[in-house]
Amino acid sequence: MVQQDYITVEADTYEEAVSQALKILDKSAEEVEIEILEQPKKILNATIRPCKIKARIRGADKKAESIDGSFVLEYKEDGVYLTVNPPVEGGKPVDERIIVDKIKRKNVEQIDNKAVFLAIYTADGIPVKIAPPQDEHPVDAEVDISISRDAMKAYMCILPEDGGKPCDIDMVRKAIDRAGVKYGVNWDAIGSALQQGLFNQNILIAKGTEPINGQNGYIEYTVQLNADAKPRILEDGTVDYKHLDLIKNVGKGDVLAKRIPPTLGIPGRTVLDKEIPAKDGKPVNLLGGKNTAISEDGNALVASIDGQVVIKDGKISVLPVYEVPADVDNSTGDIEFVGNVRIKGNVRTGFTIKAAGDVEVMGVVEGATIISDGSIVLKSGVQGMNKAVLKADADIIARFVENAHLEAGHDVVADAIMHSYIKAGNSVTADGRRGLIVGGHIKAVMAINARNIGSFMATATELEVGIDPGLRERYNQISVKLEEMDRQLKNYDKDIQALTKMEARGGLPAERQHLKIARIQNKIKLVQEIAEYKTQLIEIEEQLEQLSNGTVNVKDTIFPGVKITIGSSVLNIMKEFHYATFKRERGEVVMVAYEKKGG
Repeated sequence: MVQQDYITVEADTYEEAVSQALKILDKSAEEVEIEILEQPKKILNATIRPCKIKARIRGADKKAESIDGSFVLEYKEDGVYLTVNPPVEGGKPVDERIIVDKIKRKNVEQIDNKAVFLAIYTADGIPVKIAPPQDEHPVDAEVDISISRDAMKAYMCILPEDGGKPCDIDMVRKAIDRAGVKYGVNWDAIGSALQQGLFNQNILIAKGTEPINGQNGYIEYTVQLNADAKPRILEDGTVDYKHLDLIKNVGKGDVLAKRIPPTLGIPGRTVLDKEIPAKDGKPVNLLGGKNTAISEDGNALVASIDGQVVIKDGKISVLPVYEVPADVDNSTGDIEFVGNVRIKGNVRTGFTIKAAGDVEVMGVVEGATIISDGSIVLKSGVQGMNKAVLKADADIIARFVENAHLEAGHDVVADAIMHSYIKAGNSVTADGRRGLIVGGHIKAVMAINARNIGSFMATATELEVGIDPGLRERYNQISVKLEEMDRQLKNYDKDIQALTKMEARGGLPAERQHLKIARIQNKIKLVQEIAEYKTQLIEIEEQLEQLSNGTVNVKDTIFPGVKITIGSSVLNIMKEFHYATFKRERGEVVMVAYEKKGG
């Protein structure tokens, strides 16, 4: 109970009021100042108005600190009285449950519950009679142990003694034993609570140990596959497109990857000393691609030929290189190759290159078609004449892109993108000395980054971020498939139930028995397929949730004529803005200060 600096008391006589105040304040007469607020009034020895005093501790600060409410239970000649004192200066009122519990523990008989709650809710420091005269019963301290639902935590609440035996460590130990708490007990916390006399509050005294699941096995690549290689911005503001290090050469017999085994899980334990099982890590398969071999122990992947390393769909392959020393034109015809392709000259209009690896072009791509299962790196750029089509599963990197159609599974990076259709699975970035995007239609799932977007002539330029139609289509396909499978599962259940009832009534013919077994087997297989599809659905939902986080980041200027679409929200730029980021908030495209580019 918190010590109060002053108290207001009413009693039949001045002496009774003073005695009651000294008891509440737990002070001697010399330590208290008494102020009479109302003199008692009697008629024919009957008190018609009690004596009302204000008792203040001597030397107490006039500006009282925050003090919680308190209460006193008194046994007088004419009955049992409850006095509830109000909080001071924003303190907390006394907890109703503590008062009610105290009255129950004292075994007060013939309680006037209405009077009890009147005293609690009035809380004016005036004694209220709640029961007729009776002897006071001493009460021992009690220890209550409560355990959380998951049995991972145990709490101790000490109910103080009132004239009886105080709480000691033996009392706590017995309560803990009765509750069955056997693990993770913090005896230091218990000792501290007893020493400080922390009553009527839940104190954490035991904690279980959470299980630690084992780590899944994984693949450790021994060759560096720099899938995120991007052009370097030089000190003079130009972009270095020559040193991308996208191509990794290996020799026959070189180790490409190692399989790291999973670890075992470590079980946890509840405060009731029950074991919580942990999951062991899952092994991972080491998958080899073209021109690779797995070691005899199954834990290493090695190259079968000299060549360049590529990775796709989690598989490492070693591919040979096809090099064209000049232009791709009538002298070479179209090119289709199972590895990487390097063109030292230009790619002329009307010709096609298809590669299972990366495509590197030293010259200019005209109105040609280039399709790569890896990345496309153009040391110059594209003058597409609205005929060029470039598609890469990974990145497309060029010095400039003009009047062309580009689609990349990951990023598109260039110094200037002009009047082109661009679609990127991650980001589109125009950086460097010009850092320009003007005209055309640019789409990216996560971010569009540029130094300048549009032009002072208000050239129509459309930007879209946060859109992945392929992912949404896959989500819809799986949802429809799950509905069909759910209907099929219900049909299997109906057939199995009907056959089971027939069997219970008198047995099943052989053909019906075979049918029941077939239905059960089909159901088991279908349930497994449903679980797999639902897992895929959750993964796609998580990806779709991120799509609203797409941004457009302008390092210098964005001009009128630019249309920005983020998710389903649209913003038309009507005036110049500088050093800005556009994002979607609460269903609208908003502009904020320039942020570090995403993607």
